[in-house]
Amino acid sequence: RLALRRRDALRADGPRPHTLDIDAETGRVLAFTKSLSRPSGATVTIAFHDWAPQGDLVLFTRATWVDRGGRVELRIEAFKANEVDESIFAVPDEIAKGASGG
Repeated sequence: RLALRRRDALRADGPRPHTLDIDAETGRVLAFTKSLSRPSGATVTIAFHDWAPQGDLVLFTRATWVDRGGRVELRIEAFKANEVDESIFAVPDEIAKGASGG
């Protein structure tokens, strides 16, 4: 478990360092920044904005991708979760019996 300030960052150094900006109150990822190559130092940042309830989830409804080539924005106007029959995740009886030694 991490102790985060109001807005904090997790950083990983290495050949291509990257950073996650996290909202400490919600735990939501606000942005992801990654170094694309060295020695140029070029980076790409993907930021997530406008979080809103979508059924049982809270998802971003806008994302921006920024690199030295410019900026791209994605807007999500509608979200529909797949309705999945939960029975597809059930363990088949023959496997369940084998696991319990029966």
